[in-house]
Amino acid sequence: MRLKLLIPAALALVANPAQARTCPWKQADANLVERSVKAMYDALKTDDRHAFDRSVTPDFLAFELGRRWSAAELFTTIFDAHKSGRTINWTIGPIVVRGDCNSAWAAWDNVGSSGIPPALMPRHWMESAVLRRTRTGWRVEFLHSTSLAVPAAQ
Repeated sequence: MRLKLLIPAALALVANPAQARTCPWKQADANLVERSVKAMYDALKTDDRHAFDRSVTPDFLAFELGRRWSAAELFTTIFDAHKSGRTINWTIGPIVVRGDCNSAWAAWDNVGSSGIPPALMPRHWMESAVLRRTRTGWRVEFLHSTSLAVPAAQ
């Protein structure tokens, strides 16, 4: 009988949100998250697979162009585009970052261009990401990118 009472009591203590560990969010964390997002794009720009793999989690997932992409699929698609002569220019705007102990989200505008030079077309994306703190630092776990229509030149 005593065991029947102890188990629910122990579970109530463990599950109590007031007992949850809290971590202060520091500006240094936000800076590291921002650096991690930019490192992912730098790796894609330079076709650096090892740097890309270090910037994302093993279970990375992206939503882009109306479909899901694994890390391997996203990297290979961009790598193949570069091999075929396509240029993709990204300019990451100011990044808004929020987070806690082991997770963070970031949101930004990405303005650039893509195409085969010299016929580059202007591009604009609204993007967000979820990042996870790992032993080796902050890594992108999820990326969402929405392409916006670019107004025609006046």
